[in-house]
Amino acid sequence: MVDRMSTLSRTDLQQFAQSLRYRIQLLAKTRVYTDRVLATRHNVFLLYIQPDENRLSDILRDLLDPAGPHGQGDTFLRKCKKELRGGTEANF
Repeated sequence: MVDRMSTLSRTDLQQFAQSLRYRIQLLAKTRVYTDRVLATRHNVFLLYIQPDENRLSDILRDLLDPAGPHGQGDTFLRKCKKELRGGTEANF
């Protein structure tokens, strides 16, 4: 195995790095789509244990954050805005 490592060229390493970057980008995009359905990074137990005023604010912050761990994008924010506007779709 050491012999194979010594024969890797700079081009081989660059191609490997490029392939790795592509796969990481693909994984990130896949995670966004997967989280829309499964919310794989959202852990309700981290938020709902001992719900005091600060904890409830944390919950609202996380739900209204389009980049939050719930993986639902701006879904909660849009629905909250809609409710605050009396159920209309008008922009704030």
